[in-house]
Amino acid sequence: MVGAGARTHVVLLHGFTQTPAAWDEVRTDLEARGARCTTPWLPGHGPGATAPSGWNAALDALAALAPPAARVAWVGYSMGARLALGLALRRPELVASLVCVSGTAGLGDETARAARRGDDEALARRVEALGVSAFIDEWLARPMFAGLDARAGRADDRRVHAVAGLAGALRTLGTGSQPDLWPMLPRVGAPTLLVAGGRDARFVDTARRMASSIPRARCEVLDGLGHAVPLEAPRVLAALVAEHVGVGG
Repeated sequence: MVGAGARTHVVLLHGFTQTPAAWDEVRTDLEARGARCTTPWLPGHGPGATAPSGWNAALDALAALAPPAARVAWVGYSMGARLALGLALRRPELVASLVCVSGTAGLGDETARAARRGDDEALARRVEALGVSAFIDEWLARPMFAGLDARAGRADDRRVHAVAGLAGALRTLGTGSQPDLWPMLPRVGAPTLLVAGGRDARFVDTARRMASSIPRARCEVLDGLGHAVPLEAPRVLAALVAEHVGVGG
């Protein structure tokens, strides 16, 4: 827990193909506890979005959202978690506390990164071939989202994106294009909460490994949940975030 304070501002970063509305229930809970929340679009997301120009440029765009003279807690899910972690390393003065949900510090092996870039390129071409609406249906049918029903998945919200934006996000912000942040984790100075769903075995292992490398980190594994924790159990997540960033009671 970071410590109470009315000026705590929470920035919530959604995942790939999501919209800011993915955080609606979490945001409502946090604001009821006294937090001030911002839910921006990720680079490459939103109506008319174009391809992000690169990893560092995306971090700089997020840094520009930091409210002045406020203690800012950054909470990210999946792609948003990877970007929040990157921001904590690139602009540590902007990050009072950090929550990474179903995130990763990247891939440490260049062969693995190259293979993942190939996978991300294949997905980007799939977006371009199918169009956004059909791609969203295909994306949400992946096993990692098996815990979501049609309402929780918010498929219709996700159909607003532009093909160029989503395809570009895969090519420039995908795990294969993300720098290997593992060696830098000991430099994360902010109190950090790492969250994973208990049924999401790969990310449970990743969260625990990250927690062992970040000096002021702890890991929470939520039994019975999958990858999409903010959509599967928003109230549970909101309570964990509130405790960590020091808002409400």
